[in-house]
Amino acid sequence: RAPGRASRIPAALLLLMGFLMIWERFPAKEYPPPVVPVILLTLVVAWLAPLALEQVEVPALRRVGEVLTWPIWILPLAVALYSAGTFLGDKSQLWPWSPLMPDFGVYVAAAESLAQGNTPYTTTEDGWPFLYPPIGAILALPTAWWLTTSQAVWNLFKVSAWLLVLHRIGLRDWRAPVVLSLAIVVMGALGADFAMGNIQGLMAALIFVDLAPGRTLFRDLADRFGWRWAKDRTHLVPQGLLVGVLTAIKIIPALFLVLMAVRRRWRPVVTGVISAAVMTLI
Repeated sequence: RAPGRASRIPAALLLLMGFLMIWERFPAKEYPPPVVPVILLTLVVAWLAPLALEQVEVPALRRVGEVLTWPIWILPLAVALYSAGTFLGDKSQLWPWSPLMPDFGVYVAAAESLAQGNTPYTTTEDGWPFLYPPIGAILALPTAWWLTTSQAVWNLFKVSAWLLVLHRIGLRDWRAPVVLSLAIVVMGALGADFAMGNIQGLMAALIFVDLAPGRTLFRDLADRFGWRWAKDRTHLVPQGLLVGVLTAIKIIPALFLVLMAVRRRWRPVVTGVISAAVMTLI
């Protein structure tokens, strides 16, 4: 029940996923892989991952982190923008930055159609359909007029959400942007999520930030600046609000409202249901 400790279990599972993805990339591997070695290696990594999270500290680099604060914190955004700008070769352009981001293009096509007074349920030039509720197209409307800016802001928003996840886990200094940058590069699923502009990665991060235990950035800021009005609050917005908004866009997050109900945490459930209903009515 120590603050933040339970949050490290999903972090360990993320590290485990990263290991398995690296294993998958090795050339000339036996397929299907030998069961026993894979199971043993999986167990070893699952055992070492939480220990590694407890011990991630490089004293020799601490001074570097203090001196190069802003460049280090910008690093994961630069990696995300580079990943998107080089993802599809000639179709994505690194400078001036103009990525294709095919999943993001689905939201753009819906927004452009809606802005012209037509149905958002259209398809891209590649035949990819828009499958989200109408609120998804409404939220995507800025992309119809400011495409490149929206793509950059989208990446910034996703990077910020994942940095909040790492903060909740306990990485609250220069290590957080370094770990996130490495994760984007090494973990194929996460890197592709940034490169393609999908909503899945953002959805996972916001659900974690909304419901996972641990010390929040909001509480740290409140303690640092002495905000009396925030003395008894742990979150900037009520728990369940983000999950409810995401549920209105994509139904899968509703599973976490079911989880909260099973655990009898009724306040997040009520907040989530209300916010999902309001967004759907809009």
